Amino acid sequence: MTVGSPAHLLTLAAVAAAGAVILTAVRLKPEPHVNAAARVLALLLVLVEGSWWIYAAARHLPLSIALPLHLCDVAPLVAAAALWWRNPLAAEIAYFWGLAGSLMALLTPDLIDPVGSFLWTQYVLEHGITVVAALLLPIGMHLAPRPGALPRAAAATAALALVAGAADILTGGNYLFLRHPPDSPTLLSLLGPWPWYIAGAALTAFALLALLELPFRLRRGMSISGPPVRHVSKEVRP
Repeated sequence: MTVGSPAHLLTLAAVAAAGAVILTAVRLKPEPHVNAAARVLALLLVLVEGSWWIYAAARHLPLSIALPLHLCDVAPLVAAAALWWRNPLAAEIAYFWGLAGSLMALLTPDLIDPVGSFLWTQYVLEHGITVVAALLLPIGMHLAPRPGALPRAAAATAALALVAGAADILTGGNYLFLRHPPDSPTLLSLLGPWPWYIAGAALTAFALLALLELPFRLRRGMSISGPPVRHVSKEVRP
């Protein structure tokens, strides 16, 4: 699926439409719809991610590609946990990873498999549902990023990078694209050769996280300042 192809544009439109329908439903009638939507999305995320594990085991894929150590492999599971248990920390990380990672992966897919194949379907569903979940958490479930969410998300991303880097050394893999950029054109392709693009990717990721946190930071600032207080003087009448 190449960027800008009819299949790619249709995929983006389908994800946008699904997100709009779900978010509109939970905003209009939150009580009957929020919990149901959260549980259904959580189960779908686990099933879709689990289907990759089954596929990898059935095909005896090597550990260099079979381990769930890409950001978009971990983000669905974090989002599922946040949806099911309403955990604030999981919700923060799912929001940042879903929109800074899974959404970017949908906009610039690293996907050579034909439309309709298992890997194509798994890729689209995994990333698309993760994006919808990332929006549902703050908008429909009121699990918005809290003060300090940005450094927590950055620390979680750095921790995942350390684990992925160790796995790359041990297996010869390319988890988190730490050894070379993906074969398909993505944002990483514009950041220079190895290892310089890693530093550029880290700065870009932090900028994206900060941008995603900005609406909630501004909202907290407005709520703290509050509306202006009017002082009404009392007149003493004779």
